[in-house]
Amino acid sequence: MAGYAVVPPDPLDAVIHDLVAAFPRDGIRDYTIRIYRDKLADVPIHLLEAAAHNLICTEQRFPTIAQIRTAIAELTLDLPSETEALAEVEAKLRWWHNQHGPRPSMHGAVRDALDHVGGIHAFREATEPAVIRGQFARYYREIRAARIRKLQVGTAPQLTTAEGHRILTP
Repeated sequence: MAGYAVVPPDPLDAVIHDLVAAFPRDGIRDYTIRIYRDKLADVPIHLLEAAAHNLICTEQRFPTIAQIRTAIAELTLDLPSETEALAEVEAKLRWWHNQHGPRPSMHGAVRDALDHVGGIHAFREATEPAVIRGQFARYYREIRAARIRKLQVGTAPQLTTAEGHRILTP
């Protein structure tokens, strides 16, 4: 393993060290570590730590900078998974049929995808519900990916941490 012999005191270096240590077979070089340090220096450390933890638990290979920044964008935007998005739509549909209890909340990205397929009405009146669900899932994937890309390259609206720091500057 190139790079670090002991855990470094700098938080950014410590996260990168953890990533290198978690994927020992990938043979990460010192130069690679320097590039990662440079390209991730703008990310708030708490987001980088959370993204690294998720990637260490889910990936089989050392993650690319793009994978790390995608994981950070997903955490920042708090986007529901495709399954969670469909569950939000189904909860709204159940509420519409019964009108009991408070109206279920819906993430903005889910609402946008729902609008693309004709709103809750399209789900209510569908003669082929699987087709509507498929269309919704496709639109939601596209909307989700576009929002993540915008945040990754810094063209999203000014998103800031509680401390007022800009998140994911280009």
